[in-house]
Amino acid sequence: MYPRASHSLALLTATIALAPPPSTAAPATAPRQRAVSAALPPGVPTPPVATPVPGVLYAGRYGNDGLVVYLLSARGNCGEVAVGGGATALLVDPRVPRTLYLGSGKGLAVSTDACKSGQPATGLIAGGVSALAADAASGTLYAAVLPDVLLSSTDGSHWRSHRLPVTTRITVLAPEPGTPATLLVGTGLGLFATRDGGATLLSQQPQLATAKGINALAVDPIEPAVLFAGTGTDLFRSADAGVTWQSVRKLGQPESSTFPLNNMLPSHPLHGFTAVAVNTSGVVLAGDEQVGLYRSPDHGRTWGKPSGYVGSGSKDGFPAITAIGFDPSAPSHAYVFDTFAAQSESRDGGNTWEQGGDGNGGFVAALAGTPPPPPPTDPVPPQPGTRYVAAARHTIAVPFLAFYQASGGVRIFGLPLTEAFAEGGQRVQVFERARLVGTPAGVTISPLGYWLTAKRSFPVVAAPPDARAFPETNQVLHGAFLSFWQAHRGGLVFGPPISPELHEANGDGNGRTYLVRYFRNARLEYHPELRGTPYTVSVGLLRTAYLQGRGWL
Repeated sequence: MYPRASHSLALLTATIALAPPPSTAAPATAPRQRAVSAALPPGVPTPPVATPVPGVLYAGRYGNDGLVVYLLSARGNCGEVAVGGGATALLVDPRVPRTLYLGSGKGLAVSTDACKSGQPATGLIAGGVSALAADAASGTLYAAVLPDVLLSSTDGSHWRSHRLPVTTRITVLAPEPGTPATLLVGTGLGLFATRDGGATLLSQQPQLATAKGINALAVDPIEPAVLFAGTGTDLFRSADAGVTWQSVRKLGQPESSTFPLNNMLPSHPLHGFTAVAVNTSGVVLAGDEQVGLYRSPDHGRTWGKPSGYVGSGSKDGFPAITAIGFDPSAPSHAYVFDTFAAQSESRDGGNTWEQGGDGNGGFVAALAGTPPPPPPTDPVPPQPGTRYVAAARHTIAVPFLAFYQASGGVRIFGLPLTEAFAEGGQRVQVFERARLVGTPAGVTISPLGYWLTAKRSFPVVAAPPDARAFPETNQVLHGAFLSFWQAHRGGLVFGPPISPELHEANGDGNGRTYLVRYFRNARLEYHPELRGTPYTVSVGLLRTAYLQGRGWL
């Protein structure tokens, strides 16, 4: 997330100088008649419950007529893709998560509806596809086509060819996070890297040039300089983005200072590693060709064997473990597949395992996950058909833009803190001082004043002669607060007052207390230090507290 730009006081306070000001001393109160609870009254909607948008994990398996793709979390097929040749690779487009690329022994196909329609996808590339990858930073897509061609594309339709300097099969691709145009290329002759999107390939360290080929690659999502490579004889780890590599066991020999990682994989005859995956908690799972599953809880520093995993053995020359993956929505939920179509699941980060079903008929050879979408607080570039607020790096669009402009804009609502997003079946956008909701009847403002004071009770005070009474909340309004409320469509924008004048800190960090009033949709603050300026009365930043409560700030 980019740091949010700082703003001037003129942008951060939506205010107007009015007279007479309320007293800056504690307001004199009549004997308390009765406590007025700020609990939600009838007709006021309750705050929405935060429900995370799930990511999706796809699995590709061999079927009778070719590649079959299904959703692991949904437990059902989402499409029979008529390209034949069996599953070799899957890829979710990082720019358009509903677009899924499907690699097989006969070519590359694409589904543009998250593979939900079950209709054959449109073929793109003829020739066996052995690996797929995407650079999330640049949006570049990569495909390895037999025998030795690397393709790159920025739109999924037009592909540029890059031939390897040696003739060898490309087995796996892995981009380096945060480093555009940098791609690790695993081949039958070892590991290569490209720093320019495939135009030139550089050979990696000798440890990975003589290891009977690269079968699997994984990048740690938390520590992106940590890489893992499963080779034909061993599992290697790099802590410096692939510059140097260490074996996580010394190929069956006793540990030595040459390989200082402790608690390594148990020693046994030379077995290649066929799959490796890392989740967002730093848990690494690695599988070998003899159905050995190994687990590291700490980014590959220490290793052990998990409990309850029972493999099926190799079959017809195929490696035993064919795929390992973590559910993007629940990183502790892991899957392991083998050549006997067995599916094993763990719900505790790979510590313990349960044997699953038959893999939906045919063994799984490829997995692809799409993470949950970023929170709506993440900044975005300008978008067509919207008003872009550069100071906030957010857009304002239909249906909120017209209401925002007609009701005071930045002076009343502040800058946008989010993009528009779906919540509770409605379109919502949060600003510094308001949460706007799009409804069939138009745009409304959420009752954040009620939501953030629901557990408090407020006294009823005596009404001054110039006060306006609000019988629906048993409160009155007068002085500068009343003038500001009347001048800014208070009935529509702020709603009725729900508290008397109170002395409270507003969270600005200077330790001061201010005279404030809570309203249905807002909190107004009186700033005596700004008397004589347009910012004497301001709208409080309640919406920042709301977003912090959602875990978005």
